[in-house]
Amino acid sequence: MSFHTAAMFEASSLQRRSTWCALALAYTAACAHHHPKVEFGRPDPQHPVGALAAADDGPHPSSAPDYFEWWYYDASFDDGSTATVALYAAEMLSRKHRPAVLVNLLDPSGVAHYSYRGSSREHLSLGAPGEIAIEDSSIARLPSGAFRVQATGTDAQGLPLAVDLTFTPQMPGFKLSDGIIRFDGQVALAWVVPMPRASVEGTVREGDRGRAVRGLGYHDHNWGELNLVDTMAYWYWGRISSPDATVVYADVHFQPDLGVAPFSFVVSGDSHQMTAAAGDATFEPQAPRYLEAAGREVPVGLAIHASGLALDLREDQVLEADNFSLYIPWLVRPLVRLSTRPAYVRSLSHFVLSRPGQPTSQGSGAITEFMYVRQR
Repeated sequence: MSFHTAAMFEASSLQRRSTWCALALAYTAACAHHHPKVEFGRPDPQHPVGALAAADDGPHPSSAPDYFEWWYYDASFDDGSTATVALYAAEMLSRKHRPAVLVNLLDPSGVAHYSYRGSSREHLSLGAPGEIAIEDSSIARLPSGAFRVQATGTDAQGLPLAVDLTFTPQMPGFKLSDGIIRFDGQVALAWVVPMPRASVEGTVREGDRGRAVRGLGYHDHNWGELNLVDTMAYWYWGRISSPDATVVYADVHFQPDLGVAPFSFVVSGDSHQMTAAAGDATFEPQAPRYLEAAGREVPVGLAIHASGLALDLREDQVLEADNFSLYIPWLVRPLVRLSTRPAYVRSLSHFVLSRPGQPTSQGSGAITEFMYVRQR
């Protein structure tokens, strides 16, 4: 799923009457409740890996004013460091809908470095499926079928960041049904996973410290036509790539007044293919505590249960935490926080995975993500 970040959550994205109603005036008659016709596929236990066409990883441009689209990559390396890169053809949660580049690095010493840079549309170039370039950052397909991800940025301390990584898929990609959640025919959120698991190698640099890296990674692609502030309440998302297991999960909750049931699933497999999908997953937040950087309570972990699977996740380190309330005009901020505490948290976590008839799998390097759009 892979969503980001406070830099996109501008006050301008909240100026429209419908958005303010959703965030701050949900209790009043100012916003008439509309229950949309919702269409989305559920995981098929018999066919957990849906057919994924090359075009699914290509651009899906739309004239809708709230169109967004991005390509997301992350990797966990053998030295304990991590890298996350996202290239946005049109950023979400912002009415500018400009191209943008995100780079988030955790160095071997445990220090997180974060960069988010908006650009202009004349610096955006879209190529074959999966290929995009924004200024000096790009994703390009290699003749081998792997993808080369190059991106640069500057962190809050002025330290230049750079990645040059090659992602080689280790298993087929997948999508659930057609991968699209539609509200009244419009795409509320589309999500496909071209690389649920990939081998990754290349170089990473923070300042003048460059190093060669090797590890496991993940890639997904998202797009939509509706402002997520208008449709979503909160979600949990994450992925695991260990020597013997691959897991991708999501628990998506829509705004209560839309009358839409949550969309929850777990797709799991070994190191070669996804072998099981469950649409009956339950997600139980564990040990909530107040996280200052997010401005709200967030869980330290998750307990996930589904048919043939139990997964426990415990946070090792926060990679990114954003309090979106800080991007709301201060005059109305207290009113908004009566109904919601918008925030984003992404962490590196330890996992314990139990599946019948298989040895328990556990380790570190799991990526967990909590996104709160409209949840107190």
